[in-house]
Parts: sequence; structure tokens; C-alpha cells
Amino acid sequence: MNLTIKRWITFLVLVAFLLPIGVWIAPTYGQQTITLPIGYLGSANESLARGLRLAIDEINAAGGVESSDGTIYNFDIEFAEVDPDNPDSVADALDSLPRVLAIFGPTDEALIEANISVLSSASAPVFLPTSRQDFNEQDANNNIFRIVAPEITHIQSLANYLVFELALSDIVLLQTPTDEPSNQFANFNTALNNFDTPPTQTLQVVDDVQLANAAVSIANLNPEAVIAVGEPESAIATLQLLREGGWDGLFVYPDIDMMLSFAQQEDFEFAPELLEGIIGTSSWSFSTPTTVGRTFVANFVAEFGTAPTALSVAGYDTMYALSILVRDGEINPTALKAGLAQLRLPNLVGGPISPALYGNRILSQTVYIVSLTGKGGTETLAIYDNGVQRAGISSGGPVAGGSSGGSSTSPSATPTLRPTATSAPPTATPSFLVATVNSNVAALNVRTGPGTIYAEQAKLRPGDQVTVVGRNQDYSWLFIQYDGQTGWVSAQFVTIFDPGGLYAILPIVPAPATPTPSPTPQPVEPDLIITNVTISPSNPQPSSPITATVTIKNQGLSNAGPFAVATSFRPGEVYTAQNVAGLPAGQTITVTLTNTVVQTGYVPDLAIIVDLNNQVAEGTAGESNNIFTVAYKVDRPVVVEATATLVGTQSIDFYGGTTDLTWDGSSFNMNSGALIGQLTGVDYLTSHYDQVASAATATSFANPQPAQIFAIITAEGNRGILRVDNRNGATIVITYRIYQ
Repeated sequence: MNLTIKRWITFLVLVAFLLPIGVWIAPTYGQQTITLPIGYLGSANESLARGLRLAIDEINAAGGVESSDGTIYNFDIEFAEVDPDNPDSVADALDSLPRVLAIFGPTDEALIEANISVLSSASAPVFLPTSRQDFNEQDANNNIFRIVAPEITHIQSLANYLVFELALSDIVLLQTPTDEPSNQFANFNTALNNFDTPPTQTLQVVDDVQLANAAVSIANLNPEAVIAVGEPESAIATLQLLREGGWDGLFVYPDIDMMLSFAQQEDFEFAPELLEGIIGTSSWSFSTPTTVGRTFVANFVAEFGTAPTALSVAGYDTMYALSILVRDGEINPTALKAGLAQLRLPNLVGGPISPALYGNRILSQTVYIVSLTGKGGTETLAIYDNGVQRAGISSGGPVAGGSSGGSSTSPSATPTLRPTATSAPPTATPSFLVATVNSNVAALNVRTGPGTIYAEQAKLRPGDQVTVVGRNQDYSWLFIQYDGQTGWVSAQFVTIFDPGGLYAILPIVPAPATPTPSPTPQPVEPDLIITNVTISPSNPQPSSPITATVTIKNQGLSNAGPFAVATSFRPGEVYTAQNVAGLPAGQTITVTLTNTVVQTGYVPDLAIIVDLNNQVAEGTAGESNNIFTVAYKVDRPVVVEATATLVGTQSIDFYGGTTDLTWDGSSFNMNSGALIGQLTGVDYLTSHYDQVASAATATSFANPQPAQIFAIITAEGNRGILRVDNRNGATIVITYRIYQ
């Protein structure tokens, strides 16, 4: 499947609700194609522009959008002929965009602040990626729309998370020295007081001397958390003083994007480890937990060869929202603004776009609570939509039901399947690939390109998991997403988890220009490597033989003498080895290792070792490539595996003829001695028989959620695994398997 086809499919998934669409010019009748220009104030390489471009490419690749009279509409970006690189050039840049449907940018808040009246008078609605609250208040013509949540929403969501999710009550609020005072300090103070958790202490300092004294005072007070507002350099300097003083509490810096930008500067003088654990907010996080978010990331990386940002998502989502309005007939700037006032779209990549609900020309009220990893990336902790924490953040994106009219549906934080009597049961197969660094690798280099000639940019540890979003031509190197960044890793040192079969259709990501390599002399020693391992049977069972068929090659220039090949089958560490008399240079041999394990379990990284006892002198390079890992699962045979939809109050017999479970619309209730218990830290594919007995001890479970995994014991005593695939109110979809 080529990339164009994949994007076309993505478009259909994202805009299944795009029914016949409207027009921007005077309505015409009959089949024709018209391109609607979207104006942009800035560079094509900006993150906002790239998100906009990706959405337009997907819409156009799917054939555009069709109006009720049959007219097809495509979109294109029209960049201002004048570069808006200073406050005086913005007006001229706008004049070069006289016939556009909408205008995006500029992204520089200094340019926006100096040109509010100019942007307010533009010929088309202007979409700005700014959280500044005062910009809309100065918009005399109601022409400016904000596409990210206002600052006050970020503050209230973060305060909510600290007080209610983390249950913190001892919080110090600190204003660090700054040349540009803001309302953040006062707004945080108000938000915490509104949640009946006033700050234990509030401190406002104006210079570095006061800051040092404040750090000593805070360390002595030893609060649970410190919220620091001000410039990122002053905030991180404060944290360093606090850590040196022995304080180990939670450090909060509200604008996580600003902190990341500061940390990525060349003159950043603080230890990267100091960043780890800082909590703040963003309009979107690269570590998005939603399936549609991961799809967006993969498509964005494949198109531009770089990672998206929160502004990329804002542009992408807003473009899809505009296409909905075009569908409904808002085909000129005036009609578009009127339609925006009534727009309510439940879930896009970042979250809902619902200016009809939010008012004041605000398109988004979604806030991501994130934590810095210390490696330049973020981890998503929670998502708030219009002040309400999103439950079950396993899905998102445009769904059927979006509307620009008064009969629209309300935003839903967790869209779920609505099964019908004729619909096929859903699957929970992930739509992304996960690579796990093999346990036998001391450290895996992440490089700037697909090859060892490219520079190292980071190291991954054994067991680290990353998302795979691309590959090189022969799959020997994988393009990954990790800690808010992208890079390349050698495929031989990771284990791929690919239940969805997506590995074969990974997009090829172009490699950057290669540095001139230094000539490397070919080693003259033997060099034994394992080129492949096959586990048979493919689904091994306990107390039955398991065989690893190992293919070994001597890729060196000298013959190899005697050596041993070995592994310890798991679970149980059952040691198995074979001796090999030798292997000539350039030749290949197959060795089988067979034994029996008695336990069940998922093994992500069984290590097979060639030249176990270092009998062959392979040189430095040869000694470093003697281990190969493979994944498999040992499990009991399954007697039944099925998917079921339970509506309202409904019972089910998993196997054996006796009713095992009753769903009452909100809870699982076990019958006739059957038992249930939640399994954590596993998924449906890796869970196994031996996990069931210790977990399935309850007779009911309240409020199950999508993606949760349960151990079950039937009324007849059979063990099993159950997964919640989807839930919509009193309707729940489950998949289960029952063991012999």
C-alpha cells in the first residue's frame, strides 16, 4: 500500500461525516472542481503551515469535498507575497491575500500584538495559534479566532489536576524575576483558591538575590509542589537551587512548550536530568495516547521528515473543521464566520473544536497535562476538554456526528462504537507499531540517519519502548518517535510488536544527506552472527517441546573453529545448547535448540547466543554481534475465542453451558461461582493462562472501560481472558478467550 493510498484511507476515517459539501463562490450547478485558497502569513516550513498542508493534502487526495449541487472543492495554501517578518509588514502581507477563504497566522505574538486592528479588519477570518486572552477583547470586528485554548483554561486545568488528581494540598506559588509581568501568578492564586486549596505560601521576587533567598525558604518549608511562573531560565535556576537544597517535591512550570524551547537552545547550561519530572501544559503532546493522534504523527513524519508540534495539530484540526463548514454551505468569509459560531465537532486529533460551546471565537478548550522526560520529550498525564478531565484517553479524532448546525451533538471526550445488529464486531488491534529495545543491548544508539555513519543523538536503554513510524528501503533501520523527538535505530536490536500487520506497509522515510564515511578495513577474523530464529510451534504450549531453529552465518574472512549455540527458554530459564564443529568463512548453518517449559508466559526477548564460550576469536566488532532476540508466548490451548456485544441487562455463557457473566449496563456481575479480576500491565495478546488464578478473585467489577483486560474463571472452572473493546453507555463490546 503506497503512502497516497494510506492518506486517502486516513482521510476517510477522519471525515466519515463529510457528507455533500458547500461552496465559497456564488453557487453553480453541475459537476465542476473549484480550488478554495487558504491564506497564510508566514513560512511554508512553520509547524502551523505544515499541519495545514497535511490536512489539505489528505482532503484533496480523497477527491476533495462535494457540495449539494455536485461541485467538488479542493483547497490550497496561498502564502503572502510579502514576508510578515516585522510589525510594519503585516498589513502589506494581508493586502497580498485579497481573495482567500480564511487566513492563518502570524505565529509570532509580537507581530500579532502590534497588528490586532489590522488583523481585525482583514478580508477573511483570521486564525491565530495564541493563548493570549486580550487579543480577542481588542478585536473590534469579531474577525479573529483562537485555535488553541486560552491561558486561563490552561491554568484552571493544571490547578484541577494538581488538587484533584494528585491530591496535593501543600503548594507554594512563586513568581520568578521577569521583564514581562503577566496575569499567570494572580490567575493561579485564584484557581487554587477556587478549588479550596489556597497556596501555602506566595512569593514574588524581582532579582536573583531574592530568588536565592526564596529557594532557601521554600526548601525549609518543604512543600509538596512548587508552581513557578516567569521566564524559563529563572524557573530552571530556581529548581536547581531547590534540588541542591535537598527538596525533592514536584516542580510545576505552566508553559511546557516554552520550557522545552529554552532547553533546546545551544547555550542551555543546566543538566538535562534537571528537566525530568517537570509538569506543565500544552495544547497537544507528541506523546499523544490517542490512536488517531498516532496516525497523524506517522503521516506527518512521512510527509515532512520531522516531528509535529502543538501548532501542527492546531492547523490540521482547524482545516478539517473548515472543510465541514464548506460542506454545509459556508462558502465565503462572512458565511464562514457565521458557521463557526455554531460549529461543534466532538473529537479531532487534539480534541473537540466547538466554538458554539465555548463562545468568544475560541475554537479549542483542550489542555494536555504533560511531564518532561529529561530527554527533550514529554509524557501525557491527562487531557482536559473545556475544564473536564477526559476519561479513557485511548481514542480521539473526528467521528460521525459532527455538525455546523443547531442540531449538532455535544462534544464527547471518549467516542465509542455504536454497535448495530448488522455491524461486524470491532477489533482492538493497535494501529501503530511498538519497538522494544532488546534486553541484551547495553545501550542502543539513536542516530540522525539510517546507518552508523550518521551521528548519535541519544541512547535508549534495554526495555525502552518507542513508536515506529517509518523505515529505510530494506527495513534494516527504523524511523522512530521517542521522547518528543524522532531518529533512527538499527532494526536488529529491537523486538517489534505488530499485531496489526502494519510492519509490511511502513512508509519509507527519506534519509538525510550522508556524511562522507571513512574507509573501514574489512576484518580478517571470523565473524559469527545469527541471521534468523524461528520458534516452533508458532504457539508453543507448556509441557510440550519448543524448538528454536537458529540460522548462523560466518560473515568474516576466516574459518571459525568449534563454538556453542545456547539459550535459556522462558518462562523458567530452561538452559539448552548445541555444539558446532566449525563454520567456514561465508558459509551458513542451521542449528536447532529444543526443550520443554512447564509455565505459561509472554517472552518479549528470548536471547540466543552464538559462540557462547568465546571459543572463536572474532575481534572487537565480531564479539559485539553474537546475540539475537526473538519474542513468543507459551500458553494453554484455547477452546473458544469470540467477540460479543452486550446491551442493557444481558447475560453470557462463555463456555460450558452455564451463565458466567451478567452485564447490567454499568457493571460485570459473575454468576454460578464464576470469578473476575482486572489484569494490569498486560494487553490481550500478551496475557496468559498462569496469570488468571491469582487475579480472578471477585464476583463483580464496576464501570469497566475500553482497553481494560480481565482474568476470568468460568462457572465450570475454566480460566480465560476478557478485553473491553468499546463501551457506549449501557452497551459494551467484549472479546474473550477460554482455555482448556
